[in-house]
Amino acid sequence: MMNAAAPEVKGPAARTTGMTVKGAGREFNAEYICNVSYSGPGRVKALFGIADGMGARASAASELAVNVLKESMRLIRESDSVNGNNLLPGCIEEIHARLLAESGGEDKKASAASIVCGYIEGETAHLAAAGGGAAYIVAEGKATRLTPKQDLGALEDGEAKERPEGLVPTGWPAEGFNPVYINRRIQVGDCLVIVSDGLDAKLREKSAADILAVSRTIDEAASSMLAEAGAGKSSEDDMGVVIVKIESMESKTHMPDIKVKYPVSTYTKKYLAVAVMLCAMGAVFYLGARLPGAAKQDETPGTLPVSEDGGASGERILIPGLRRGEAGVSISVTPAGARVFVNGVQQIYEPGKIFGIPANGGIELRVEADGFDPHMEVLNPKPGERIELSITLLPSSPDNGSLLILCRPACDALHLDDKRLEGFPKEEILLRQIPPGRHHVEATRGRESEGRSLNIASGITQSIIFRFEGERIIDTRAETAAKAEPVKLPPRAVPETPPPPLPLVVSTSPSKETGYPAAIEVEGAGSEPSAPKLNRAYFNVTSNVRNCTLMIFRNGKLALTGFCDTRHDIEPGEYVFQVSRPGWKTARKTVSLEGEFKLIEIELERE
Repeated sequence: MMNAAAPEVKGPAARTTGMTVKGAGREFNAEYICNVSYSGPGRVKALFGIADGMGARASAASELAVNVLKESMRLIRESDSVNGNNLLPGCIEEIHARLLAESGGEDKKASAASIVCGYIEGETAHLAAAGGGAAYIVAEGKATRLTPKQDLGALEDGEAKERPEGLVPTGWPAEGFNPVYINRRIQVGDCLVIVSDGLDAKLREKSAADILAVSRTIDEAASSMLAEAGAGKSSEDDMGVVIVKIESMESKTHMPDIKVKYPVSTYTKKYLAVAVMLCAMGAVFYLGARLPGAAKQDETPGTLPVSEDGGASGERILIPGLRRGEAGVSISVTPAGARVFVNGVQQIYEPGKIFGIPANGGIELRVEADGFDPHMEVLNPKPGERIELSITLLPSSPDNGSLLILCRPACDALHLDDKRLEGFPKEEILLRQIPPGRHHVEATRGRESEGRSLNIASGITQSIIFRFEGERIIDTRAETAAKAEPVKLPPRAVPETPPPPLPLVVSTSPSKETGYPAAIEVEGAGSEPSAPKLNRAYFNVTSNVRNCTLMIFRNGKLALTGFCDTRHDIEPGEYVFQVSRPGWKTARKTVSLEGEFKLIEIELERE
């Protein structure tokens, strides 16, 4: 009998699994799932979700929704724009726009999809839901529903002007598209369960908790949930489930004892090979000790001899705890509490103490801390070598922001504030160190040109997409307006001799509080002063919690996203302001904006 070792395995902070089964009354499965685990130093540890297609192209719609979700998260992770806030609103809006374009406009229902998705960042689960399906969390043996229950039959109710939050699926051509966004604190041992509407109708909360309690793995739990609900047999609807289990950064995997029977000849060959190897090793040590200049040294079991550079007497020291083939590293890091990663795996270290790293060359060392720029270098240590490093991280500049620009297809030229950027044609570019404030971006492809103006916030990476040719989202209302017959106006009488132009004197009266002009006065000879209204409303949202996410809705549609404590401007009108922050309850407030500057205060309460 031979005993297998129990190696220590570095695992991810989140483990995922997912399954979907076609309904007995369906020709094809219209569901598409996503369950991805990320390892390494990144803050995002898992991406997960279920999309359930609707309409004539249901299967293609659910696949498109999940692919857009994956692509958006890839861009977010590569641009390093993860900042603790829920970044799913931009992803869901992009899915909604793409599905509307696939349907051919807002008057068709060929492509739509309900979606429940989310990602794990640190100790927070960020979730989003639009349409059917549900998200549960199972903690300490108890299951809790996180998303509201929906009745998709209410979608066909043409009288309903105010629809429940999260009811309208992505790509559904109807008013009231208002997805649900949730932030939830998680801890080791918790499980997130994402189910489609078919399974949600059959699965009870207590059943989910009981199944997870008795299942050895999350794969077994997912199969048991589908089997208990009668997936593929008694159920007419498709059923899908995704489970995310939160685990510690280090886990141990033990392999059972294995009994193996070998022929006698195998044992004989093995013992002979060991004997020959021992004789060879003895000869090597004997000859090495007799070579001229060989130094005597005392070795302690479990230690590795290491030469200390600079010793006048050629003295040698020992590094306890190192295994053969490793090098010793001692790191002193400023600021205290910084995280150290070796080849993407976080290390447990104490300042001044030595820990071992593989001595096989090309070792990537990364040190990072919140509020500081990360430090990365490549080490090429030799076995038994001792390396001492002193690393000081530089504070990251909070003054400037970043902008991720995507062109579909690739842009031929790009201008930022009338300054041409080099390196084009290109499909995407990340611009860093952009001063906060209003900026103008203009993209050109062939004879097409499109410009956007946006506010850059300090320390935040924002993104915009330029679409050209076949990639542009179709707006059937604009086409209808273009086909309308022109209105013929009667000719206007033109005086034979136009009056001489009046000299104009323009004076502005800046507000002491905001710095923006409160009114514009135009004076001329023989004319009365006039003060036209401003076509923009300026505002700033403050809260009792710093770094809050701001979402602004008008008529049930997302009009602007940003952050609190930042000056914004928008067209005058009535809006719903939504402020959120992980660990705090989401707050909403209806505000009417006019031409003058307004300071809006919204307070949050802890969950």
